[in-house]
Amino acid sequence: MNRQTISSFNSADVKSDEQQTIVSDLKVDTNQVSRWSVMRAEAALREGREPHRNGRPPYLTDGQEDLLQCLILIDAACGDFPTFYDICTIAWQIKCASSNLIPSSIQYPSISWAQQYVQEREKLHAKKPAEVEISRIIASNQLNLIKFYDTLFSLYRRHKYPLACIYNFDETSLLIKRIQQAFRICSTEVDVIPLAPQQLITSSTAAFCVAADGSKLPTALIMSETLELQYLGEYISDNMILFQNKKGWMTKQIFRYLMMKVYIPAILERMTHFPNCHRSLLLIDAHASRFCYDVWEYCAQVGIDVLIAPSHVTHLIQPLDNGPNAVFKQELKKHSHLPTRKQDMEMEVKPFIQSVENAIQRTLTVMTIKAGFRDSSTVPYNRQLVFAKIPKFPPKFAVEILQKKKQRQEENVQHREYENNIE
Repeated sequence: MNRQTISSFNSADVKSDEQQTIVSDLKVDTNQVSRWSVMRAEAALREGREPHRNGRPPYLTDGQEDLLQCLILIDAACGDFPTFYDICTIAWQIKCASSNLIPSSIQYPSISWAQQYVQEREKLHAKKPAEVEISRIIASNQLNLIKFYDTLFSLYRRHKYPLACIYNFDETSLLIKRIQQAFRICSTEVDVIPLAPQQLITSSTAAFCVAADGSKLPTALIMSETLELQYLGEYISDNMILFQNKKGWMTKQIFRYLMMKVYIPAILERMTHFPNCHRSLLLIDAHASRFCYDVWEYCAQVGIDVLIAPSHVTHLIQPLDNGPNAVFKQELKKHSHLPTRKQDMEMEVKPFIQSVENAIQRTLTVMTIKAGFRDSSTVPYNRQLVFAKIPKFPPKFAVEILQKKKQRQEENVQHREYENNIE
């Protein structure tokens, strides 16, 4: 893999307007790919791994990796290989800038402060299920969706995409629930709670990319690193790509790899079958793993329009959520071969993968995919189908509840900061 590919896996992430202001105050070049990120990728290659596989590099401590993940904003500010204390210092500057404090009047923090700062950020950004539901209620209104549908209609009218050139990408979990302090493996017949960590399929994800004509591109399976999957190569079909990382979730590295190596080439190849078609359309949701400058710049260069759905409304307007994702979970629960007694989970990996593959084959049918696009009012375009189900403005009660929750969170954060300053 050449140096250009390494850089594309680690380019700076998209930042909010508030964060951009803070970065501007710190005079950070947001277009710079930090040498720290390049070092991580190069070290992964030296160890015989590709940057998108095998989870966290082993040469980073838990504290270093957590801080890098939570403070990705400062990635472009690290011109040289930074120490952990260097990163803590920049984090402190960002905190002071966001709080209208003067960094020079305050002593720089210790490493323990930075670790506590990271924990607080994680708590602040970890939404509880009730808050997610409230956010969905607030977002699901005509005023919030009208810009999305107007943009979609404008793109349709301008480019007249064939059905085979309209795509939707999204991922879904593989029916694993957590109860109390253990994990429950879902089955129609029996529930088993493995005890040893190596016995857990802790989390796993399936990523789909489908077209409005009912066709599908290769499916990606992202499995947890607690499972030994090397021997499964012969059992994986050509239409599936297997990844493995720490938590079994989609990451920016996996997303970049899928887009640059699999989906974009496939989309461009399919466009050649339509001489009068010069552009394709890709519908995605506003997930953090999608914020990749280099991917979207390349899409613009090769004629792929990318339309991002507003947050918390994909259950209404995303074709995969309206069809295949729900059917996939039902099929997986119905047909999965799962353990019926306490034994090594490794013995169950092969039948588990096979059951996932069978569920995918039963799910990604032409009928299911087309139904998803139709029910989301995207193909054929009919926004009134969705607007008839939702109010014109967000409900007042939900807005008030969310505002009170955010106010309590801010007060708790300020209280903790005050106690830390006293200490």
